[in-house]
Amino acid sequence: TGTWTYTIERFPGNPQPHYVQVMATPRSKVAPVVRARSWTSQGVTPLILYTEVKRGDYPVLGARIEVLVNKPAMNGTNLYRDKFELLDTGSGDPDLTKGDGIYSRYFTPMRGGPGLYTFEIMVTDNGNTAYAWHETILVQSLEAGPPCCGSLVPTPAVQPLSPFQRVLPPISITFTPDDVASQPFVGRIGDLRAEILASELKARLTWTAPDMGGLPVSRYELRFAHSVTDIVDRFETASEVWDYGSPFPLPPGSETVFTMDLTRNPSLLDIPLFVSIRGFADSANNSPGGPISNWSMDFGLELILPILGGIALLMILIVVCYLCMLRRRNGNAVKKQSGKDKHVGNGKQLSSPNASITILLHEHERRHSPYGQTGEDLISNGSHAQLPPPVPPLPAFNHQHSGGYPSGPIYGVHPGTFVNGGYHRNGSMVPFNPSLQGSLSSVSSGDRKKRNVTMV
Repeated sequence: TGTWTYTIERFPGNPQPHYVQVMATPRSKVAPVVRARSWTSQGVTPLILYTEVKRGDYPVLGARIEVLVNKPAMNGTNLYRDKFELLDTGSGDPDLTKGDGIYSRYFTPMRGGPGLYTFEIMVTDNGNTAYAWHETILVQSLEAGPPCCGSLVPTPAVQPLSPFQRVLPPISITFTPDDVASQPFVGRIGDLRAEILASELKARLTWTAPDMGGLPVSRYELRFAHSVTDIVDRFETASEVWDYGSPFPLPPGSETVFTMDLTRNPSLLDIPLFVSIRGFADSANNSPGGPISNWSMDFGLELILPILGGIALLMILIVVCYLCMLRRRNGNAVKKQSGKDKHVGNGKQLSSPNASITILLHEHERRHSPYGQTGEDLISNGSHAQLPPPVPPLPAFNHQHSGGYPSGPIYGVHPGTFVNGGYHRNGSMVPFNPSLQGSLSSVSSGDRKKRNVTMV
């Protein structure tokens, strides 16, 4: 593959013209090669030139298709000569679909007048930038539905192509004076899109510069309305012209961008807008305009900002709720861990060293108190109440000794009998014997009952 050069040296004195035809065939019948073909529309008002470029069964994208137009005179000279490129933009007029490998363009004889025109078409790789679909893609993927203005064929995996050049057979067409006088109603924009810039209170419009019947666009007219019916059916009467700037005209096929600054007219910020545009081939004010483009909806920014604020507030609330759940979960985990860290002392479960000291002091006071257990001896431990161990019985009361208790050992007496409001001893005092003291026990704290074993 590549560019081949063939040189012919003519002998002096031989005025005969020489014609050379080169035929090439692929190495294999199934090997994919780059092929190109061209044709024209049926009518010449307006005339549309088409060229299809494929590599095997797949379209070639990014190729350059140059058309050289000549209008020869009777003496062999060229009365009119022009050059332009075919486009695969999918703008809708005349190219319907972008990425299908079919390049097209309008031609008008208004500049050259009536006569015979010859179109020479050359296809190149556009400086080694052309590419095609990968060979592993199935042919059925080409079925992208019926073509429509402004549509796009999705491009799968692609592969670059080697340099190539194809020169197609010339096409000759004759234009009459009536064909030259007719003014075709062409140049519709089919890919108008709107993008909202909420932070800047602006709307950005993008589209492809139209082909005005073989002529570039000279100026644009941008209009807006508050309903679809007004922008489509009553474009001239019900819609309003945007007076705050005008798009800059570019050559056909160029991407055009225009920004609508809605702060120039604050009354438009709180209502939805429907925008449409059309081009003019002549810059004169009374010149006829082209077809109306597709409409694009531009939501009022005052409606968009509250919606965005509500969404942001909802997200903040969700984050706050999530953080609260995490905090509560961590708190429960800390409580469970602290419950596990409680230590046990003297047969009782203690939650802290201070609690153990309190219990020991209470036990000391209880054992040295002559009044035994009272209602205050209940020790709270979590959700259960526990009673401390019982104390030995009280000593016998002797009303003869100043109405008080004896000063001797309290464990060396027997309990007396309660008669007429006082205690009476039932015998003489017996010396204290530690082995005969017995033991004391208590039942579980659930029923809160005490049981004493009488000393022998």
